[in-house]
Amino acid sequence: MTTSPPAAANRLVDALVVWGDEQTIKARLDEHRAAGADHVCIQVLSVEQPFPVMRGGLPFRLDGMRRLAPALTA
Repeated sequence: MTTSPPAAANRLVDALVVWGDEQTIKARLDEHRAAGADHVCIQVLSVEQPFPVMRGGLPFRLDGMRRLAPALTA
């Protein structure tokens, strides 16, 4: 049985992109660390702040970072 392209694309995105609330994101990052990762890169994508604040010519999404910080540093 073959998988339709949209279903395959959805599974690929779900495997590569962590999305959800703060606790869901923390749980997925913890899974990566438990599997041996010692570095995890976080890039916040936001529908609430589609036009990011620019810092040093790079997008910087303050709202999502501020919400994630307490969960990731606890």
